[in-house]
This record gives sequence, structure tokens and C-alpha cells, in this order.
Amino acid sequence: MKLNFEYNICNDAAKSTESFVSFESINKKLYLIYIKEDNSIISYDLIHKQIITTIDYSHLSKITHIKHYLDDINQRDLLMTCSSDEIKIWNIKNYQIISELKRNFDSACLIKYNKKYYFALASEKNPILIYDFEGNLFKEIKNEYEISNIFSFNDEENSYLITLNELSMCSYKNLSFYKKYKEEYKSYSCCYCNGYSSEEEMIKYSNGTPLKCIYNKKDNNMQLIEANEDDHSNYFIKVWDLNLTSEKKELDSKICLNGYDDMCLINNNKLLVQGGEEINIIYLDELKKEQIEKLEEMDISEEDDDNDNNSSAEEDKNCSFVRIVHPFSGECLIWKNGKKINLISIK
Repeated sequence: MKLNFEYNICNDAAKSTESFVSFESINKKLYLIYIKEDNSIISYDLIHKQIITTIDYSHLSKITHIKHYLDDINQRDLLMTCSSDEIKIWNIKNYQIISELKRNFDSACLIKYNKKYYFALASEKNPILIYDFEGNLFKEIKNEYEISNIFSFNDEENSYLITLNELSMCSYKNLSFYKKYKEEYKSYSCCYCNGYSSEEEMIKYSNGTPLKCIYNKKDNNMQLIEANEDDHSNYFIKVWDLNLTSEKKELDSKICLNGYDDMCLINNNKLLVQGGEEINIIYLDELKKEQIEKLEEMDISEEDDDNDNNSSAEEDKNCSFVRIVHPFSGECLIWKNGKKINLISIK
């Protein structure tokens, strides 16, 4: 497998790794939508290589992340833009605001439940709050953890929320708690009683810190693919069965990495992972990894470093990417590093 640089899309995106989305719309157009540092929203046509529209002053506060949702109920594409205290939902067809919600939160997503979309808001140890598009509180879901990220997906019958926190990853099915995912292992302690010693078996749990999770459906197997960092700064990819109970050994596999920035699924049930100076392809069927060559265009340039004194060194190192299928270039990555966004093909 080889990566090829196709072309540069922009050099002025906001540095946040969650400041862009790319998708094929319901009318088969191929979009890249990204945020600039001044909070303007840029909609870009990846087929014709041109900006479609620019929305200025979209939020008063800095936009922290954006997400795309396919609204198959109303046959439209939705864009969710979030700042620290406000969420806006846009109709991609005309770039009009469908809904606004002014609330303080740490992470947010939309969830489709009973043929209707809702906001799902998470913050610290507060309940997960579910609001409708009119701003009415629909439900509170009990939560005992400080959630760092929340996302949703649907299968044929159910709606799921996945939450990541400092200690574990949890799932919620149809707006109720479902599973907590943790790795189980056995240890033994020696105790003394009346001069005799005995060995006592103990069950312990090792979670590490979840960094990102991707939902993957392979045949009839529903998987959660988790990037995780342990207490010793070791990075792993863990593959979980969504439906296994916490009493069983849930961990299917654990693949060690030298670092982690981002990951995405590509063709034939493979996972592409960027970490530090390495790019690895993980074959999920065979549970093995293969390192591939990294392109020069995938690194942040020294010129970007010199021209931006306000950004942290850690922010400069981080990259993010998503997979698309381009009509001319085939399977590709929209690769963002610093302010640059490039199109990289996979051969």
C-alpha cells in the first residue's frame, strides 16, 4: 500500500483537529467543510476544486468542532457547529440555520432516536442531556464520569451513544445505559491466617485512557475500535465487541503503537493510524500491522511554525484525517496538519 499526494486544498484552516468534515452529500456531491481562525465556515467542492460558499461570523465564541449528519428522515445533510456555549445546526442545501441551542457543555453530538434528531450534551459528572430541536429538554441520562467525548450511531433497530472519559468507555442504547468496556485480568495476593498461607485470586480491571473510538460493522459483528493510552505512555488499538457483557473478557485484541494522533477505517476492513513519525495499516481481520511510508506533505512545514507564535508545540504536531472516495482519485484521505489541508490518495 502506498500514499500519493494529489493536491493542496487550503493553507488557512483553524488549527483545531476537529475543525473540518468531509462527506458525500445526499445528492452525491463531495464536500469539504472547514473552519478558519476567524470563525468563518468554508464549504469546498472537492470534485470541481472550488469554494462553494463562505459563512462569516458564524459564532461569537471560538468554534471547537464540527460534525456532519445525514438526515435520511428529511432527505438533507446537516452540519453541526459547536462553540463552548452554543450549538448550531445548518442545512447544507441552503446554509440556513435549522436549530440553535445555547447551553454550556464539554462535548456534544446529534442522535437519531424514534425517527427524529436530538441534541446530546455531556459535561463533567452531570447527566447527559437530550434536547429536541425546539430547545426542549427531552431526557436526562444518569452519568457518573467526566465525559471527554460523545458520539452516536444507529443500526437497523437501535440508537447508540458512546462516551469516552478518563477511565473507560461506555455505551448507551436507546437513551439508556448499556455497557461499560474494561479489560479484565487476574492477579493473586498471598494472605496469612493462623500461621498458614493461602493464595487469593483477585479480578482487576485495566482501562487506560480512551483517546478516540470508531464504530465498525463487519458482517454481523458490531465493533468499537478504541485508541488508548495506558499509565506508562504506551499506545494501543483495542477492538471490542459492542454487545459483550462486562463480566466477560471483552478485549478481542490489543495492538501496540509508538504514538497516536488519529485513525480512520479504509477499504477491506483495515485501519489507518498516524502516531508520531509513523503511519501504520492495521489489518483487523488478521490482527497485524504494517508500517507504510509517510509523505513530506503530511508534516507541518517550518514556515507554518515560524509564522504562528501563538500555537503550542503539541498542537503543531497533531494531525487529523478522514477517508473519502473521490471520483477521479479513488480512495483518498483528507489530511489536515496545522493550517494545511491536503488530498492524499491511497494506492
